[in-house]
Amino acid sequence: MHSPAERGTTEPDAEALASVAMIEKNEAVAAMQAKSKQLSQPVAEFAGSLHGNHGMNFSQTLKLGEQADARPVITPQVS
Repeated sequence: MHSPAERGTTEPDAEALASVAMIEKNEAVAAMQAKSKQLSQPVAEFAGSLHGNHGMNFSQTLKLGEQADARPVITPQVS
């Protein structure tokens, strides 16, 4: 197995993935919270779609980090 440097991945890659992962997770949580309210059917469906899409994006971001050996890291630049 190649090291992160040999694969072309760096700490900035891991920081970027962490930023994206945090945003996607927060979007999924916000959509889930919206769904818990009394919403019209179109808005509830949209919130459900957002929850699914952002949850999937979150999972794909983590998977990309594993594949690139650049697992998301939390640094002062991310938080």
